[in-house]
Amino acid sequence: MKLLDLSGLSVSFNTLRGPVEVLKDVSFDVMPGEVVGVVGESGSGKSVTSLAIMGLLGHSGKITSGNIALSGTDLTTLSGEELRALRGPEMAMIFQEPGTSLNPVQRVGDQIVEAMTEHAFCPPAEARRRAVELMDRVGIPAPDLRARDYPHQLSGGMKQRIMIAIALACRPKLLIADEPTTALDVTIQAQILNLILDLKDEFGMGVMLITHDMGVVAQIADRVVVMYGGQVVERSEGDALFTRSAHPYSRLLLRSIPSASQRQDDLPIIKGTMPAAGRFPDGCRFHERCPMAMEACALSVPPLTETGPAHFARCFRTEAIDELEALA
Repeated sequence: MKLLDLSGLSVSFNTLRGPVEVLKDVSFDVMPGEVVGVVGESGSGKSVTSLAIMGLLGHSGKITSGNIALSGTDLTTLSGEELRALRGPEMAMIFQEPGTSLNPVQRVGDQIVEAMTEHAFCPPAEARRRAVELMDRVGIPAPDLRARDYPHQLSGGMKQRIMIAIALACRPKLLIADEPTTALDVTIQAQILNLILDLKDEFGMGVMLITHDMGVVAQIADRVVVMYGGQVVERSEGDALFTRSAHPYSRLLLRSIPSASQRQDDLPIIKGTMPAAGRFPDGCRFHERCPMAMEACALSVPPLTETGPAHFARCFRTEAIDELEALA
């Protein structure tokens, strides 16, 4: 059974200019015990997708169509209180900026304890013991002493580990990790990724990993979802995306990964910029930046078409994708 199943999810936000659609027809799933990487440039809709799942879109955000099923329960039909009860025991999130997500005037140990006591996971005394154990489990030295620290007394890597401990406090079935290695040095990045994998295996969680780093995806993702302009443009097994990507955007993202032999001025780039929400072009949302675009790309939206086993791409020219090497 699918742990998480998004089907035709569309989201809009109310602005001074009226409703602005940010996500359009987003569909993918996460199975228990697997890592699904969600990749794309900033503004592609990755974080909004995660906030929609968690029910944290705020007063201005609204799910306009589609369904979000968690273990068979449609989250779009639940009240705020019902969603709140699921956050922690059923689903949890590691937010992108631990420095701004942690309460600056509350000791970090108390923040982990709060996650458990709010959901009646265990009595307060037991929660305090478990909090120290969790801090030790996520690699924080002298956890009994560090539990008394405030966030400003910890390094960026330590804060990220505290966020992971809070997210795992109630042993959720689904863990959403939004850019969990951003702004961390390479050594700490590797430690955080290995920690998430170890805890995934230990707790049997499904993990939705949001990142713009294709190298991270190649390292740990079982399946990959590529997003652009608030849409899914490609879905595939992890290996398939890196060996035979079928969408021009995915292939250009892969080309832009730097290698040790490249000089800085030789680094391939994707021309242009991501269009802002509410200003997406008609037709394929990538066609204005795509070297393979043809007239039809500007006139109609390409469907998400199967290009191979469990491999889908939103492009009219998937059969000619190899021509991109000569054009880009």
